[in-house]
Amino acid sequence: LVDTLNSIMNKLLNGVPTSTQAVVAEFIDDGHFAAHLRRMRRIYAERHEALCQAARRELAGALDIVPSHSGLHTIGWLRGAASEQRVVAAAGQRDITVSPIARFAIAPVDVRGLVLGFAGVSPRQIEAGVQVLAEVLADRESTHTEA
Repeated sequence: LVDTLNSIMNKLLNGVPTSTQAVVAEFIDDGHFAAHLRRMRRIYAERHEALCQAARRELAGALDIVPSHSGLHTIGWLRGAASEQRVVAAAGQRDITVSPIARFAIAPVDVRGLVLGFAGVSPRQIEAGVQVLAEVLADRESTHTEA
């Protein structure tokens, strides 16, 4: 199938038109891309800090956030007995998207945590989302201890 797929790809993917390449090159040469990167770094740093502050205030004892020095996500280690999958499901029911650490592992892992994205949401939305996540974690922990 390699030869067949190569043939198909060569016919379908003709590369990027030179006019588009020229526009992008000028955008970079004129410094617009560097300015965009600086702006986005400031925005992402602000959102990361909003997440860390809200987590320290609302999630202490339930989820330990690991400050990130790069990227657009960070990790929160689950404390207590709440299950990753149950927290993810309960958060999803409240329109909060988090991913279990186990989703990113090839083999089973002995840690429990959540991957939290912060790049695509405003600091205000982060604050509200962390509050909801705190409620979900409190509910999950009380459900577990009652069972």
